[in-house]
Amino acid sequence: MDRVFFTSTALTQPAGSFSFNDWELLLLGATYAFTDNLQGTAVILPPIVKDMPFFGIGSLKARSQLDANIHIAAIGSIMHFSLDDDYENQAWSVFSLGGMLTACLNDECSSILSGNVNVSFASETDDDSRLVTYAGSLVHKVSRRVKLMAELASGTIFDRGESTDMPGFLFTYGLRFAGPEFAADVGFARPVITDDDIDDDNPFVLGYPVLTFTYRAL
Repeated sequence: MDRVFFTSTALTQPAGSFSFNDWELLLLGATYAFTDNLQGTAVILPPIVKDMPFFGIGSLKARSQLDANIHIAAIGSIMHFSLDDDYENQAWSVFSLGGMLTACLNDECSSILSGNVNVSFASETDDDSRLVTYAGSLVHKVSRRVKLMAELASGTIFDRGESTDMPGFLFTYGLRFAGPEFAADVGFARPVITDDDIDDDNPFVLGYPVLTFTYRAL
């Protein structure tokens, strides 16, 4: 698998394979591997109801191996959001570039440790603000069909020479149940606030439920 819950790893899928992803039954994505080291992904929020905003992401990821257990990758993506209301059409495009490093913790690379950094900027803004996000993740195989997964993600905003750190981080954890073609990720996403001036009034003690499905065909 080339991702954890929300964050990408430096791994790519086998050449010629096609996978379908479903996040929370609403966000749909598809990935095609052109080679063992190059793949493209498209994600969209389908128009379930009338006048629903459009949301879509397109990305391309290229991978290389430093040795048998260390993988690095670069990814470029564009996210587009548009909304039609009674007054005007509003649209935003966000471009991002990122790098990833993944270390295999066993010979079959079924347990991995990953880190990634992404730099994003919006095309419609007049300033030079940038959002830098960074994340670390762990996938640990506990049996033939079950893996433990956890990831931490946060970020920093750079605007006019000044930087503002996010007031905390997002901690996502859970299990992956995987078969030869299907996989299901079941977990929780818990925002953790580290700023004492901000109240952490999240009613979900364990975090918000996260459910994703993946189907891959070779």
